[in-house]
Amino acid sequence: MLELFSYQFMQNAFIGSILVSILCGIIGSYIVVTRKVLISGSISHASFGGIGIAFLLNMPPLLCASIFSVIVAVLIQWMSKHLKMREDSAIGMIWACGMAIGVIAIYLAPGYAKDLGSYLFGNILTLSSSDLFFSASIMILLIIFFTLFYKTILYGAFDSEYMKTRGVSTKIIDYLLMVLLALTIIASLRLIGIILIVAMLTIPQECASIFVKKLKFMIYYSIVISLIASILGLIISFYLNVPSGPIIILLLILFYSILKGLFLLKIQIKKRT
Repeated sequence: MLELFSYQFMQNAFIGSILVSILCGIIGSYIVVTRKVLISGSISHASFGGIGIAFLLNMPPLLCASIFSVIVAVLIQWMSKHLKMREDSAIGMIWACGMAIGVIAIYLAPGYAKDLGSYLFGNILTLSSSDLFFSASIMILLIIFFTLFYKTILYGAFDSEYMKTRGVSTKIIDYLLMVLLALTIIASLRLIGIILIVAMLTIPQECASIFVKKLKFMIYYSIVISLIASILGLIISFYLNVPSGPIIILLLILFYSILKGLFLLKIQIKKRT
């Protein structure tokens, strides 16, 4: 099995797994505790609009998707705050609009949309050095941001009213978190894909929540769980010659089912004793 990592593309895939696990472990924990899972789903699916535009204009897909996703993230936040619109309505509208733009752009693009499947379903074996550099850059930004503003993020997530009474506005922090979420989603596309990225942002965190409740420890546990699933999924997808994203997600669901089952079994045993 160690022979797998003698190949350059497998080395890139291994490094990519580490980077994406850290990215999703950090921002995904925030998404879960603040119940913004639907927002992450909206941004990920809307990013298809950026992918479509990239194919239409013959531009770098990750660059277009990043710009498009950041605009979408900021727009959702702005619409829910300033237009007195229900957040779920804004999410649904942006979600559908982004997908529609992407589909139209793909159909209008000349020739065959090469590598489109890798953006939809993920294929970590196609990771390039530029993909790794992009993911590493976002990871560093995310770590620095959470390190500097962890307390503000924590209080804003659990007790925003307390922050208001102290005269601290979390508005800018909220917008920046949405931008970082958007960039994290784009950095994870090659691994998981547009359709399945939401699972990577939520299932490891749900697994972690079985054991811990504090945000800090949820982040640590989520990273470890994501990394285990990613490495195993990478190896399995290599041998089965299938996209890595679906395999990783199925492994995460298996992990959650086992951990939750053991937790419930432990509770039943305690009740009987």
